[in-house]
Amino acid sequence: MSTPTHCPWCGWGYQDAALVQEFWSGDEQWFCCWCSRCERVADVGAIDRIVVTEAVMA
Repeated sequence: MSTPTHCPWCGWGYQDAALVQEFWSGDEQWFCCWCSRCERVADVGAIDRIVVTEAVMA
C-alpha cells in the first residue's frame, strides 16, 4: 500500500500541511492521517473484506 495523498474525509490533497504516519498492527500496514484543513484524524489501511451494519430509523 502506498502512502495516502488525500484526506479520506474531505478529499483535500495532503501536500505539506498534514501529518501522515505509518504504523503496523501485526502484519497489516496502516497510516494514521491528520488533515490540517478539516482537522480530522483517520486510520487508513488495506483490507480484504469489511462487514458493516446500517441503522434504520423507524
